[in-house]
Amino acid sequence: MNPYRVLGVNKEATEKEIRQAYLEAVRQCPPEQNEQRFLRIRQAYECISDEKKRSQYFLLHAELPDAEDVLLPLAASPAHYRPDLKTLYQLLLPVS
Repeated sequence: MNPYRVLGVNKEATEKEIRQAYLEAVRQCPPEQNEQRFLRIRQAYECISDEKKRSQYFLLHAELPDAEDVLLPLAASPAHYRPDLKTLYQLLLPVS
């Protein structure tokens, strides 16, 4: 799971921006509506909610994409689209 992607913020986001994104995500997806999605949002926020946690995340977690991160862009493509090898590498190994 990439907490930045879950919350829809970039890696340079401030604590305030991260908190605002978290609150907006919770408003859009309350626990009564989809508990699994809410838990994912909460876990993402807890991972990067302050400077110390963001540092720990950068040091301890390899930035490998989730299957969701790779498959969603492909699923959104036209049915006849077949990505080339370079595109697949970019999805699998994003540049930081």
